Amino acid sequence: MKTKIFIFTALALGMLASCSDTNEPRQDHSNPLANGDGYVGVSISMPTIASAGTRVNDDFNDGDPEEYQVDDNNSYLILFQKSASEPNEDAATFCGIYKLTTDFSALHGSTQITTESNKATQIIPNLITKDNLYAYVILNAAGIVTDYDATTHSSFTFGEGNTVTKGDGSTETLSKLSVTTSTTFAQFRYVELATIHNAAKDAFVMTNTVLSDKQGGSANPTGAQISTLAELDAQKIYPTAALAEANPAGHEDVERAAAKVTVTATLGSKTTDGVDIDAGSFLWAVGNVNQTYYNTRKWINPSNNWLSLTTDGTQGTAPTNSKYRFVSNAPLGTTVLSTDQDVYRTYWGIDPNYDVENNATTTARVLLNATVTPSLASAVTTYVPENTFDTEHQSFRNTTYISCSMTFNSATDFYIIPSYGDNKILQAPTVSGNTSIKYYLLATYMSTDDDLKAYLTAAPTNIDNITLTLTPDATGTATVSELSSTDPAASAIDFAAIKTEINKLTIYYYAGGRAYYAARIKHFGAGGVAAADGAENGCETPWNRFLHTENTVASAYGSPANEANYLGRYGIVRNNWYDITVNGARKIGKPVPLTPDGTPDDEVENYLSVEIHILPWAKRTQTVTL
Repeated sequence: MKTKIFIFTALALGMLASCSDTNEPRQDHSNPLANGDGYVGVSISMPTIASAGTRVNDDFNDGDPEEYQVDDNNSYLILFQKSASEPNEDAATFCGIYKLTTDFSALHGSTQITTESNKATQIIPNLITKDNLYAYVILNAAGIVTDYDATTHSSFTFGEGNTVTKGDGSTETLSKLSVTTSTTFAQFRYVELATIHNAAKDAFVMTNTVLSDKQGGSANPTGAQISTLAELDAQKIYPTAALAEANPAGHEDVERAAAKVTVTATLGSKTTDGVDIDAGSFLWAVGNVNQTYYNTRKWINPSNNWLSLTTDGTQGTAPTNSKYRFVSNAPLGTTVLSTDQDVYRTYWGIDPNYDVENNATTTARVLLNATVTPSLASAVTTYVPENTFDTEHQSFRNTTYISCSMTFNSATDFYIIPSYGDNKILQAPTVSGNTSIKYYLLATYMSTDDDLKAYLTAAPTNIDNITLTLTPDATGTATVSELSSTDPAASAIDFAAIKTEINKLTIYYYAGGRAYYAARIKHFGAGGVAAADGAENGCETPWNRFLHTENTVASAYGSPANEANYLGRYGIVRNNWYDITVNGARKIGKPVPLTPDGTPDDEVENYLSVEIHILPWAKRTQTVTL
């Protein structure tokens, strides 16, 4: 596995150090450097450190070269400071911002992902008044960092001011934060942003990752220190860039603000119940996409127990190395430029509408309940902000999902009457023969109307003299809008009565032969393989769909009592790659794209066979049978 490391020898902090005429750094913080300038090396790693872990979440993948591009003109090192006696990083206050002018030319246009940069950036000194110094990095922050004071480095504006639409249809303008030397990290870290990448999708917003100082997975991380800011060694202030580059003052791990979703179809030629699938007809799109995300991944533990949560095994046993699923089983390890990487990834967070129900009256900022028409081809990738929720809101309307479609019947219109059979295709009324829906309906009602029976049995071609027109509505349900005949021999038939009876049936109309499906995206529920008894084996929140028949979220998951078993089973988290394989369809889907509702994410009726794998670029792979 390759490592992506960039060193930013930023920061001339003249108030932190002094040096002699021999260019040897002193550890005296009382005087500025002799020449008024100083350099601090901060090594920065992209989120692709190799791991020896075997935990479900510790399945890493480098991704694509363009996902590592850095905009040299819009990346910043932001410094915070606090007293040594203050344990909470949220209390740290802003003390300087510096543009990262490090040369990333090795990345741009290159097919090689692995690269490192060692170019020093000379920074005008800032006044540092406290012992503890911390670094925050934001890469590719075009439009996010503005009003940057390039002279004093003591203020800037953070945020975009985007207008977003809330669940009730009203709009809200996101707040910007004026950052000054009195701004705390607590005020800064949860500014809401909307941009996750530039228009070309080759410059992703990246910020500090959230790390644990204790191992999870197979070990209990309870009591771990969870931190976002990277501590710098204030003793490592040097008068030259070369010295700073050779002796970094700290190490920074960053993560992308986006989650990555790739869907690949390996459908085969038929559904499970034997209906032919048109080859190459698969399309997909992402539904329930969050509009905003917090500047840093928000690790605030509402019930104060994320670190200790483990699946109890009632519905299946989670893998031993995934027992404590919220923290990685494997350390980040050492890098070329840092040997102090005995820290662990964290795998959850709170988004701006974490505990809000997305419905017609909610103020949640999420694009919800809109028809999502599939338009992307198989194996295409897209990127979206993270979307997480507690177990009380683990329902379809709150969950990011994939809307899929494929065609049947050679991509021509057809009908299905569920009472006749979910897999029995009936052709358009204009089609001749007994596969026509007109033939089926009239043959069915022959037994209840003697005049119709006499007319149809008098001559096989008489059915062609009857006009039957079906008109669908927005839900894909069709009704008979016309049933008549101009043949005098059919004058005794009470077509109006027959029409009324037919319209008591549920009839689905499939325009162009296209059927639609939906599959919720799993986070801790990814990687599970369904056994013969329906139990999932191998995922971190196993579920047995045959043992559960609940139709409400409260009864299916419970909250907060059942957080241990199911918190995070569904959802998407930044810097995770959800690689979804649709490997089959059990039956023909719905006639129109599905509208998210309040049903539990684990539905009893499931038309898809899905596998999800997640790599950080945690990649989560899912396979669905549609």
